[in-house]
Amino acid sequence: MATLTEMVVDVRERIGEDSADFFTDAEVIRALNLGVTTFTAEEAWPWLYTEFSLTLGEGQTELELPSNVSIHRAFAISLTGGSLTRGTPLERLSPERGFRARFEWEERPQTPIYYYLVAATRDESELLYVVRFVPVPDAEYDIEGLYLRVPDPLADDDDVADLPDEYHPAVPAWAAGHLFLKELSISQKASEQFGLYGEVLRQARKTLEVHEDENIAYGRDLPSRYRRRSTLRDRIPLTLAVAWRDRRSPSIHTVTPGRATRSRTRCHRARKSSGRGRSARSRSRLTCCSTGSKRWSAASRLWNEGSPSATR
Repeated sequence: MATLTEMVVDVRERIGEDSADFFTDAEVIRALNLGVTTFTAEEAWPWLYTEFSLTLGEGQTELELPSNVSIHRAFAISLTGGSLTRGTPLERLSPERGFRARFEWEERPQTPIYYYLVAATRDESELLYVVRFVPVPDAEYDIEGLYLRVPDPLADDDDVADLPDEYHPAVPAWAAGHLFLKELSISQKASEQFGLYGEVLRQARKTLEVHEDENIAYGRDLPSRYRRRSTLRDRIPLTLAVAWRDRRSPSIHTVTPGRATRSRTRCHRARKSSGRGRSARSRSRLTCCSTGSKRWSAASRLWNEGSPSATR
């Protein structure tokens, strides 16, 4: 766990500056904060998810959200209390749609159904969002929300970056690359530091994928409704697409382990109704009898190769 003081020393070692000479501590800290913001914005990291609970009074339409809400990345609100027997998620509207819905429900107070962003104000370094609920609440409700938080800026010497310890090296690497590129215009050194940052980022993404897939079973352990029936479709050329499409129709073709046989029912009907000026559809049916056997035989062989009975 690296504190702000330790990360400043790390950045100075990377850029070859032991003390504040070309870069002041404020510039290094600013670069470190940019590094934290950049890393946390790369993915919807699981450690950033946060819940909150607020109260919405009767007739109250607007509510100020927590100061560290990243409302444009992941945000959800549910409603409990009043006449509700269980929590109900609310639908988020765009500001334009929310503005119109507000007047449609203006004189009909009831349980809120929608919410939309109505304002955003800046308080020093924090951005505060305000949402409006539609319709007007007819009782007091409890608001529960889930969001991705924005990391707090590093300011004090003992502050720690808002990410797991194993990913802390990414922050001074990004800050050093930023300083190299912006102030010193040394692209080679900047590329080296950004490369170190990228290595930590790739490892973090790999870990994230493992956590997301750890409850998934593969092969025979996978439930049948999720199991892919066959990969044969990927092996059939486009020229066999027609035969593949009709492979399960007993009135056209029947697949046997040794060969593919053709039913004459539809083809005879095509001949009987065609005459001299037969339509293109009828001609296509005749083609099924005359030239389709070779294509279907090839598809049959592929099917037999990929069928479960052939692999036993």
